[in-house]
Amino acid sequence: MRAESPSEKKVSDRPSMARPPPVGFTPSSKLLPCAPAALTELPASLVFPVTLFVRHAPAPSLPMPIIGDGVASFAKKSGVYLVLVVIAIVLAGAYGIVHDQITYTVSPEYYTKFKFLQFHLADSALPDRVRAGIVGFLASWWMGVYIGFRVSLQSFALVVGMTLAAGLAGLGYGYYRTQSIDLADYAFWMIPGDVIDLRRYLCVGYMHNASYLGGTLAIPAGWVFHLVVRFRARKR
Repeated sequence: MRAESPSEKKVSDRPSMARPPPVGFTPSSKLLPCAPAALTELPASLVFPVTLFVRHAPAPSLPMPIIGDGVASFAKKSGVYLVLVVIAIVLAGAYGIVHDQITYTVSPEYYTKFKFLQFHLADSALPDRVRAGIVGFLASWWMGVYIGFRVSLQSFALVVGMTLAAGLAGLGYGYYRTQSIDLADYAFWMIPGDVIDLRRYLCVGYMHNASYLGGTLAIPAGWVFHLVVRFRARKR
């Protein structure tokens, strides 16, 4: 066995100048498993900066939600709903105008001796047909507020159809009930004493009452129909 020369012994006894890694830091070979062998075999004095950089690298910043976009989206949706409500009000009022043109044809006295007084149009110089249209609009526009809140065009058509069907059914029922008239059965009705064609007057009253009832039931039916259609569309 060869003995070490004094110079070799002197070099081997010399303390290493490499600085050991700080306590609590993971070696680079574990932090960088895919790093080349040359990097993982570097002295600790060179590996420590790499280790420090890997451990303390800042997390990637995520885009923060922009509040302005949310406000703009809410304003846009609110504007759409407002437009739909306005359209529904106009359509509901138009339906009332057409409805009352029909009932005015059946019994003009129902308007000249009752409805014009009720809506403060008795002293108006407008033609009777125009005043009947005003009565129809004022009596039905409010339905558009509830219809336009949560319905589609199909739902609106359903509401109009149900209301019209109810009104016509009421007209037919009134015609059947008034084959013989007992005024005691209409004690809570507004019936002026000077009505000439009482049967027609009562038939229009039946139609109006049935239309109000049909509209009241048709609005929630339109809501349900709208929700069902949207639910089925989402499932597709």
